[in-house]
Amino acid sequence: VWYYPAEDFAYTETGVASWYGPKFHGRSTANGDVFDMNELTAAHRTLPMPSMVRVTNLRNGRSLKLLVNDRGPFARGRIIDVSRRAAQLLGFKAQGTTRVRVEIIPDESRRLKYIALNGKLPPEEKIEAKPVPVQKVAALPLPASAPGAERIVSTGTVAAEPVFVQAGAYADLSNASRARELLDRYGAAQVSETKIGPTRLYRVRLGPLDNLKRADDTLARVISAGFPNARIVVD
Repeated sequence: VWYYPAEDFAYTETGVASWYGPKFHGRSTANGDVFDMNELTAAHRTLPMPSMVRVTNLRNGRSLKLLVNDRGPFARGRIIDVSRRAAQLLGFKAQGTTRVRVEIIPDESRRLKYIALNGKLPPEEKIEAKPVPVQKVAALPLPASAPGAERIVSTGTVAAEPVFVQAGAYADLSNASRARELLDRYGAAQVSETKIGPTRLYRVRLGPLDNLKRADDTLARVISAGFPNARIVVD
């Protein structure tokens, strides 16, 4: 699998997260760190390593800062893999997956980049300042209501986020319409208009889908139908 990393300090994406743990514990991550499933880290396909992201569980509102130091996830339909400990604190370890929003934290990510490239702190920082280490927390379950947990996990309110399989986004409406017709056999396909900067795009989607298993099954069928870049999105 080829990944094409890109530096994007405006990155934000919604989708599905999974977690990884014992099978990889003690092994090297993609940037040479030793993976510890009890640290607050994550694997992402394209974000710089290291960088810092905020991951919000859209089902319960829990939010957590994680250090990106690995590549993944390998499973199609997932946008990020978090450590086992992160999944515990975000409240989805038992389920295995959840709907999330992932946002890069620009200032902390730029700081990590400077330290990685230069082996020292940025010149504007005070001499007594030290690099922020990977957050490490107890291996036993720690609910968000436990003493001290508020320093790690924040909680907000969230609304239900529908799940779709997006076959593609097209600049030409006629191309989008043809794709929709091809996908009608797999469910209610629809075309929706959006803008990314000055560019107008027409997204072809199936859904909303009521659960992630159905989304995974639909994604596999859409890819087999000739849409290799199809993905699961949370809107």
